[in-house]
Amino acid sequence: MIRILVLFIFLFAIFFDGDKLYLPWSLNELDQTIIYNLRMPRTFLAFFIGGSLSLCGLIYQSLFKNDLASPFTLGTAASSSFGACLALFLGLGYLVSSFAILAAMVNLLLILYVFKKQNSFLGHIILLTGVIMSYFFSSLVMLLQVLSDKAQLKQMIFWILGDLNTVGSSGVLLAATMSIFLLGFFTFYSKSLSRLAVGETFAMNNGVNVNKTRTILLIVSSVVVAVLVGICGPIGFVGIIIPHFVKQLKGARIERIGFDTFIYGGTFLVVCEYGSQNILANYSIPVGIVTSFLGAPFFLTKLLRRKLH
Repeated sequence: MIRILVLFIFLFAIFFDGDKLYLPWSLNELDQTIIYNLRMPRTFLAFFIGGSLSLCGLIYQSLFKNDLASPFTLGTAASSSFGACLALFLGLGYLVSSFAILAAMVNLLLILYVFKKQNSFLGHIILLTGVIMSYFFSSLVMLLQVLSDKAQLKQMIFWILGDLNTVGSSGVLLAATMSIFLLGFFTFYSKSLSRLAVGETFAMNNGVNVNKTRTILLIVSSVVVAVLVGICGPIGFVGIIIPHFVKQLKGARIERIGFDTFIYGGTFLVVCEYGSQNILANYSIPVGIVTSFLGAPFFLTKLLRRKLH
């Protein structure tokens, strides 16, 4: 049933444009350009980005045993935003993705340095370090914005909001490659991650090399997130909302819900991307605004329930 629903959503997002239905068998040259060069790549990109961010969110929440952890918890969004803004500030717009990924890697190295200095995995220390790095890189972003001219400032703001419109087929191919890699990686490490989520002692008693496994999971998931953010900017809350939804729907057995998390996450972002193109007539809203609008109430509700319990 879910596969049929996903297929229907895909076809709807590609061939229905608000007030116009594109029929595949009667497309003129202009319609073909719109469908195959714009709408179809954008829809597939949304699916791969949403699925991967959701799966990384599941990894982070399990790794840190924190329901509020997300792919951007460790400062990945802020650091990559700084890298992208720096590229735009220097007039190197064609290197935005490369700068974003490089900055995110610098942030990851700092996180790993703290991890090594602690000589143990203290989740709250790692998360606090991520918050500190987020503030640091956010301040650098604001500095660049103050020093930028109007054209550069507009580009920076638009990128930071998270958008899928300006990405070509190369971005789709890269996102698809990262998605396939992430699914394979998760499949290989899912049992170890599930045991880690129960506790260190349980994991060690079941043959898991705790420190090595944590380090690998942290590095790989962070690199994937950095690449995804480098493609389309920081699209928030997907990695928080979807893992919770899937856990409530399918149960909390991590090794059994990875693929479902990916599918639901990808479908969710496809719906959000379609909405961002059709909510307002004659306006295209960055999809990051839509996900934040939906995610913020969810995040607040989760915080309140956690406090009450």
